[in-house]
Amino acid sequence: MKDIKVSIIGANGYAGGTIAGLLLKHPNVGAKNIISLIGSRSAGKHYGEFAPHLFELKDRVIDTFGLDKIAGSDVIFLALPHQKSADIINEIEKNDEFKNVLIIDISADHRLENKQDWDDYYGGEYLGCWDYGMPELLTSSDDDTQIKHREILKQSKRIAIGGCNVTAISLALQPLINADAIHLDDIVAVLANGYSGAGKSFKDHLLASEAFSNALPYATGGSHRHIPEILQNFKKIKNCDPSISFTPTLVPMSRGILATISVKPNSPNTDINKLNSLYNDFYKDEPFVHICDPFSDSPIQTMPNVKSVTGTNLISIGFTYDKRADRILVVSAIDNLVRGTAGSAIQSMNIALDIDEIAGLDLTPTYP
Repeated sequence: MKDIKVSIIGANGYAGGTIAGLLLKHPNVGAKNIISLIGSRSAGKHYGEFAPHLFELKDRVIDTFGLDKIAGSDVIFLALPHQKSADIINEIEKNDEFKNVLIIDISADHRLENKQDWDDYYGGEYLGCWDYGMPELLTSSDDDTQIKHREILKQSKRIAIGGCNVTAISLALQPLINADAIHLDDIVAVLANGYSGAGKSFKDHLLASEAFSNALPYATGGSHRHIPEILQNFKKIKNCDPSISFTPTLVPMSRGILATISVKPNSPNTDINKLNSLYNDFYKDEPFVHICDPFSDSPIQTMPNVKSVTGTNLISIGFTYDKRADRILVVSAIDNLVRGTAGSAIQSMNIALDIDEIAGLDLTPTYP
């Protein structure tokens, strides 16, 4: 079993800490092969101040960035806020030593293919688009046949991980979009989001006294930065001109996303048996996709819940049909820090390095 030497840039945040935690359990990595933990404002401090649960790394000192600190890495994870990776990437790319090093960015800096989308939703320097780290997502190959991104990642050295909200919506709707089963101009998604998705920001509305017993919509009216990425994914699945009404809402949980998505079917009187077959057939070989049982007598079996995926790289998907409204309801649940960020990064790393795709990733949630 080959050792994989890893550096984490931005290791002191929630996402960076989750990457570190998963790598500690990874059979090819472990503590001895995490060669560098890098931060800026946290440099010089012990890692245990920021990730007290990672006992094996608690006495490690956080470094400032420098090429000498990441030399010898097989994989470099960028766990930085959006628009913060440009200077680091530019410095790395100038050095031929890192040409064949796998670099995985969990921010949005390399996700968008269209510069105008970047300008409209982010602004600042556009860094271009890397291979997209959502292995289960369909896309068209050069000869117009459909493949999953997993095939692209097998040859990749630069990977951009998809957004957490994007993951919850894209994978939930993918079978319906691929089957041309819904109107793509009538998609309504409302997401309940845990507070860790906001990172370790010090803002008034993120204080515990504001969050407890509260629910807060944010980035409303089509302003959320994940919207162009969601639409970009829909277009990969099917050549189309989609639209989406997307409203995220902060709810008092530390981690997790529950996406409730309402869509209009192309055919009336949708058959729930056909929906069930469609989803199970589409995802039958995917280790990290769980399809709920629409025929169960138990409500916690028919629809996803956040606790059922906490700590794992799973996405749980459920669906039903509202005959009176003639709408399909699709619900998905993910752990935003694992499936929505760090877990997808490790999964993509495994694929790119040709090792077991599930290595280091839990399939059993922390429950309750």
